[in-house]
Amino acid sequence: MLAQKENRPAAKENELEIIRILDAPRELVYQLWTTEEHLKKWNAPQGCTIQYSRIDVRPGGEFLSVVKNPDHPDCWVKG
Repeated sequence: MLAQKENRPAAKENELEIIRILDAPRELVYQLWTTEEHLKKWNAPQGCTIQYSRIDVRPGGEFLSVVKNPDHPDCWVKG
């Protein structure tokens, strides 16, 4: 079921909104997006690894990760 757009605040100019419908329990999807154990398995390009220094999914929180590729310098990601 698609979320009602009129019930959500509009994305600001410097924000990106991604919507994806998944056939999975909400609790499982939340865990896959918020725990290092799961993120490390899928959140890096093929052939790379990812490590997290910080994952805080509370309002106002942030994450800090580094993608490691054997052929390129480390790529730090903060959000």
